[in-house]
Amino acid sequence: MPGENSRVNAREDARRMLGERVFLATVTASSGGLIAIQRQGQAEPDAQFYPAAAGLAAAVSAGDLVMCLVVGGRVVVAFEVVTS
Repeated sequence: MPGENSRVNAREDARRMLGERVFLATVTASSGGLIAIQRQGQAEPDAQFYPAAAGLAAAVSAGDLVMCLVVGGRVVVAFEVVTS
């Protein structure tokens, strides 16, 4: 079908871009409005604290799963992922 390859390529490009800009992490600590994380798939936690969405740092604790975004080259902890 004409145009199908371009749609498939566009979807793959979008997935690749999102994969680089969105990731899951586990909270290792929080302080003030900042959260320390360990990215899924990494053996060691990140060695720094990142800014969190308003009120999120107070709402999460070590071991909670969060979704992080890369915005303007900086990591922002965006929201808690609730699992049941």
